[in-house]
Amino acid sequence: KISEKLGVKLDECMMIGDWPDRDIKGAKQLGMKTAFARYGSTQDIVDSGADYDLDSLSELVDIIQKYNN
Repeated sequence: KISEKLGVKLDECMMIGDWPDRDIKGAKQLGMKTAFARYGSTQDIVDSGADYDLDSLSELVDIIQKYNN
């Protein structure tokens, strides 16, 4: 709904989440790019399934610049 209001396609959006089964899987089903934020209790997560795995949110700057060029 938000992407419609902003006039942005879902494939131009990125979901940043910390719960692969809910956040990453759901966003991928909608066609969004995904980033897994590794914080909190992540020891049981071997493969997040995300396009990107982030150790720090500052890594998003490089990712966003890549898509905007």
